[in-house]
Amino acid sequence: MTLSALFPIRSRPDIFILEGGHANVKEVSVEARNGVSAWVKTGLNVGAQVIACPDRKLKDKGRVKVR
Repeated sequence: MTLSALFPIRSRPDIFILEGGHANVKEVSVEARNGVSAWVKTGLNVGAQVIACPDRKLKDKGRVKVR
């Protein structure tokens, strides 16, 4: 997964998942990372639509328009 999808809430890494037109915050466990990618060990299901580079104004349960 791209590092640009990760953002910190307190001391844990989180991501936004697109579900039904809304952004849902999910806590993930990152096993390793380099300068570009992160290996997510837990918290992310196969096939989930991750929102990369989320806008700072985006909130949990916020409406998302797919482009």
